[in-house]
Amino acid sequence: MSNNIENELRVTVAKILEVDVEVIQHDSSSDTLESWDSLKHMSIIVEIEKKYGIQFLDDDIEKVLSFDSLLARVEELLNS
Repeated sequence: MSNNIENELRVTVAKILEVDVEVIQHDSSSDTLESWDSLKHMSIIVEIEKKYGIQFLDDDIEKVLSFDSLLARVEELLNS
């Protein structure tokens, strides 16, 4: 299941950031991708919440600024 979520999440993030899926790696973040600005970050959060029926806490939104941290938090929320 984890690999499937990772792939789906990668596609979602790439679509919102308007980059190729291959660009999204575990270390991809708002620091490494110019298109990952605050507005697109919120779009990523909203899309993931709708797609998986989860809700990020306000603290989460400020902490999940990389693909790796985003994936980890999504998996935690889905497993809780």
